[in-house]
Amino acid sequence: MEIQEQHPRWRRKAPGFRVNKRLKRLRLNQRLRKTLQPKNAIMVLNEMKPGVQFTFPETQGPMPNSLYLVHAELDGKTYVGQGLSKPLARQNAAENALKALLLEKMTAATMKARMDAESDGQVNQAIESSNTSKEDNNEESGTPMDTNIDESDEIPWSSLASFALYKLFLEWHNQGTSVPVPRPGLPSPVKGNKREISHVQKTPVQKELPPNATNIHPVMLLNQMRPGLTYVELNRVGNPPNTMFTLAVDIDGIEYTGTAKNKKDAKKIAAKSALFALYGLNYPDETTPIIQDQPMV
Repeated sequence: MEIQEQHPRWRRKAPGFRVNKRLKRLRLNQRLRKTLQPKNAIMVLNEMKPGVQFTFPETQGPMPNSLYLVHAELDGKTYVGQGLSKPLARQNAAENALKALLLEKMTAATMKARMDAESDGQVNQAIESSNTSKEDNNEESGTPMDTNIDESDEIPWSSLASFALYKLFLEWHNQGTSVPVPRPGLPSPVKGNKREISHVQKTPVQKELPPNATNIHPVMLLNQMRPGLTYVELNRVGNPPNTMFTLAVDIDGIEYTGTAKNKKDAKKIAAKSALFALYGLNYPDETTPIIQDQPMV
């Protein structure tokens, strides 16, 4: 009482004093920054289901376009992943397993919420008011509420958000944007060691063409040889359906272009041009359309 009387009434804090909304948002953002970190499919899958087995089929035959095949075993089910490298195929298998697991949990949660809503709608208002009064009495007497929740049925929203961040940053990185966030699976750069930082952030460039390179799609092959390339639309001439698109890709300061009736083919032609200039790779189907377009003599 003596302490309270030392301060004027206008300086005393009210019993229901609220924290500033801006301060609340800052604190929430700090907590989310610590808990939500970009995580790839393998990391999230191991958090939800530890001990997932990834296997490479030994009896696997030759895959088209030099693709690798990986199996992910989860709850008695097999999920398949393909990729131009074993780590990429492993990531794709983990993503397929993670997608199935999350969709299963989300479907179960939706069905449970629908059943709970239907059962609640059949309850009489008198019974609801009676239950409400009982819950109030339990809270006042300190009786704990029912907390028997099966964690295996809960949707791990934090893990899903971490994976969504990883996919977003990966898409930005593939578009040529430098994302100043450590990517999952890579060690964090050490301060004061410039060599290690540049080694971590630099994407490895493949020097030798894979076997049967002409069987791989030009855009996919060029992205494998030079990851992180960005295609830019330079020009668009004509009106639909006779529009001609010109796309370009910049590699080491040199621009390689392609022109076609749609962006997909223009991108493919630009990739072919870059592969021919950088690696001397000539796709056999390049000469076929030119011969067919020439007038017959």
